[in-house]
Amino acid sequence: MKHLIAVLLLITGSCSLAAAQESYTSDQIDYTIELPSSQWRVISEPDPAHEHAEFVYGDRLGGYLQIRKEVVDAGTTPSDLALLVATWIRS
Repeated sequence: MKHLIAVLLLITGSCSLAAAQESYTSDQIDYTIELPSSQWRVISEPDPAHEHAEFVYGDRLGGYLQIRKEVVDAGTTPSDLALLVATWIRS
């Protein structure tokens, strides 16, 4: 009986974790993002002028996430892209 209760608790816990995830997609983007909690909310949707989505966790001080799509040359590594973005930020 103890094993049955333990298994039921594991199943219940797994279901609640899966239910906590939120999916985000928009007609303006060609991807879907899985946000780990319902605390994340969208504050800016992609539009023709701004092709990025912005999210906050609770409020902006709790966490801020901006998702952009960048077109790069074939063979560009994530490190190369990070250096390029850092250069854009500094200028």
